[in-house]
Amino acid sequence: VHINFLVPGDISTLTGGYIYDRNVIEGLPQEGVCVNLHLLDNGFPFPSPRALAHAARILRNIPEGETLVIDGLALGPLYEILRSHARRLRLVALIHHPLSEETGLKRDLARLLELQEREALSYCQRVIVTSSTTQLSLTRAYNVVESNIRVVEPGVGAARQFRTPVGREFRLVCVASVVPRKGHKILIEALSLLSDRPWTLTCVGDLHREPGSAAEVRNCVRKVGLDHRIKFVGTLGQAALL
Repeated sequence: VHINFLVPGDISTLTGGYIYDRNVIEGLPQEGVCVNLHLLDNGFPFPSPRALAHAARILRNIPEGETLVIDGLALGPLYEILRSHARRLRLVALIHHPLSEETGLKRDLARLLELQEREALSYCQRVIVTSSTTQLSLTRAYNVVESNIRVVEPGVGAARQFRTPVGREFRLVCVASVVPRKGHKILIEALSLLSDRPWTLTCVGDLHREPGSAAEVRNCVRKVGLDHRIKFVGTLGQAALL
């Protein structure tokens, strides 16, 4: 048994979505499934004409009747290409979070992404989502039949356990790209109410995905006077994180 897996950009990117994809791709062979990984340009979800042409060539070269899993970052923009392969291939969408529901999008752009995603999803025989929240969103707003959706939540590896001695400082860690949807400002405002407690916070995650949002978060830290307690270290690998 084998499937094709379509992922935009660098599969080794250190974000939750890419780590999820990578774990699935690495785990399937253990279940007897061979995976053909096809990498797209990193410009998605706003691909260039050249990137779309490359994607079209990939799909044309996949034999009829085979299964193609498409990461949600690329799914919507490929709607026209998927239309011509909907009967030829078994299309499966992997949706981490609908693109059109990303925080901070202008209304016209959000509407465009929603229309693209809705059409692309209509060509998929199955949809995999990483949470029940996304499942509910797809059934309510994207006309996806609930019976066609499978919820596959991310696994969590066993972690070392630590005990913090009474009276010692709590060292908090937030692992997430610094973008509006991750809620850093909410976390900072909540922690500002605990300034009488001994704690520090290290924020690990991409600071360049949305530079404007990252600047706003850092400004929020300064406004509540927590510069000495909260630091941002950017993206870290697993070894450095532990």
